[in-house]
Amino acid sequence: MPTVTAPKRRTRGSSKAPPPDPGCQACGWKPAPGQLWPTEGEVACRWIQNKCIAGEGDWYGKLLELRPDQQAFVYRWYEFCPHCGQWHYDEAVRGGATGDGKTQFVAALVLLEFAGPPQIAPTSPNIPIAAASFEQADLLFSAVATMCGGK
Repeated sequence: MPTVTAPKRRTRGSSKAPPPDPGCQACGWKPAPGQLWPTEGEVACRWIQNKCIAGEGDWYGKLLELRPDQQAFVYRWYEFCPHCGQWHYDEAVRGGATGDGKTQFVAALVLLEFAGPPQIAPTSPNIPIAAASFEQADLLFSAVATMCGGK
């Protein structure tokens, strides 16, 4: 009679390596082993911290200062292929606890994509953003408007 064993489960802190990077979807380029994708993350972080103001809360009207986890997200989000120029990622999900500053952070990314430096902002921007509710979408739109000098 055959025996059935339960599959091994991965747990947090597992030493199993992440799956290999498939490389650029357009041209197939891959970074060399141990190397990272090139990124416009430094340009993006600098632009956000020099141009974007907080739209609500205790920091209202003050320049945003990105936390290390937000900077890491920006660096990964703006990775690109050095051969064909295509962005590494075309969608992302950012989660966090209530009060984490997700709305302000995403609003800064929206403004960066809309009016940022030419390496990042397209000539004719169309920036799709999803929110969990109409109320959250309205909060995001209001945060972007405030960062642009609106009310």
